[in-house]
Amino acid sequence: GCLLRGFDIETSGGSTLTEVAMVNCISRGSTSSHGININGTVTKAIFHGVISSANFIDGIVLSGPDELILSACITDDNTGNGLNLASTPTQVLIIGHRAEGNTLSGILIPGATTLTIEGGQFLSNTRSGIECTGSANSCSITGGVYRGNTQYGLFLRGSSLSVSGVISQLNTLNGIHVISVDAGAITGCISEGNGADGMALSSCTNITISGN
Repeated sequence: GCLLRGFDIETSGGSTLTEVAMVNCISRGSTSSHGININGTVTKAIFHGVISSANFIDGIVLSGPDELILSACITDDNTGNGLNLASTPTQVLIIGHRAEGNTLSGILIPGATTLTIEGGQFLSNTRSGIECTGSANSCSITGGVYRGNTQYGLFLRGSSLSVSGVISQLNTLNGIHVISVDAGAITGCISEGNGADGMALSSCTNITISGN
């Protein structure tokens, strides 16, 4: 474990880091930058039990990792996003994350080949709980609470989508907003008390909705 006030890793000159791992670290109160910033060519990044809070920009920003595994982490009260995947990794697995009170989104994802999010709490972020703005070829979200976000609980874009067991409540716009998805299913979710629709689909085909 470690206590930091801002942490940066940057590769240069064509070099590649095979693996970066952070376990049980805290980065809090950076007054000029991100809490944790990894920028460069990284094959795999692993975060477990990491807390990044009250930083000047994003809690964690990753530009370059091809594969990301993030479990039991907290990103809260950052001036930017809680977690910002500033590139388009091949594989993303996020388990039991909490993103709360960030000035932008809890998690911002421009796209990923395979995106999997299991559980977690995404609360009171000024934009969305999770905002996937690019196109994930395969997006799977299971469980989790998305509550009190100023825009959407979940904003998702991708080719194939599976959302199940999600609770999305009291968000200012739609609880679950899905755009440009070609196939998928939304099952067993609760989306209530939102300022607009509980669930909204735009430019989607072949979506099965059941048990919500």
